[in-house]
This record gives sequence, structure tokens and C-alpha cells, in this order.
Amino acid sequence: MDRCDALLVDLVRRDWDPRAPVSAAGWTEADWSRVIESALAHGVAGLVCRAVASLPAGQIPADLRNAATVYLARADAQGRAHVACLFDIFDALDAAAVPALAFKGPALGQIAYGSATIRPSRDLDVLVHR
Repeated sequence: MDRCDALLVDLVRRDWDPRAPVSAAGWTEADWSRVIESALAHGVAGLVCRAVASLPAGQIPADLRNAATVYLARADAQGRAHVACLFDIFDALDAAAVPALAFKGPALGQIAYGSATIRPSRDLDVLVHR
């Protein structure tokens, strides 16, 4: 595992367990653009940004911390809009007496990441009986 991958794993581990030891060795020399590209490619950018935002000041570059905060605010706003739409869908289905279950999207984000808004989604999936 190269330094970029190790750093990505450290940050995701830190998000899942804030008590997890994080090796800050080499962070100042890290290729942060590559770390961010990898986080985006693997769908864990929200987790990485949440971990970066939680680190003590001075442990990572200030511009990276600021970018993580902006990313999280944008993800939260988009996620809240998705959650609101999901509730509208469930209200409409409930009014028609159609039982339904949220699938993936905000529901998975809440279960897997403890936040319905941190996991980006392009659509909303709802399961209904035939």
C-alpha cells in the first residue's frame, strides 16, 4: 500500500472510530490531490472530509481543512434536500396506503455512516410491493 492509500485508510478509520490511532507521519509531504481523487473515486470523500475536519488544527494544511468543511456543508445541504424529497414521497405513498421502504441513498448513509446526508446520492430508491 502506498502512502496515499495508507493515508486514505487512516482517515476513514479515524472517521469510523475517533479513538483509532492515526499516523500523521508524512502528512505534510502527502500528495493531497491524489488522496482526494482516491476518496472521490472510492465514494468515501464525505468520510475523509469529516475525519479531516475533526483533526486538531495544525495537523493538516489549513486550506485542506477549509475545503473539507465546505464539502461537508455542501453535502449536508444536498443530503437534506434528498431527505426532504424522500419524506414527501413517503407522505404521498402513505396517503395512498402504499407501504414502502427506503433503500440505499439517505437510508444507507444513516445506517453505514451515521448520517443521512454525508453519503452522496443521485436518486432516491424506494421499495414497494407489486
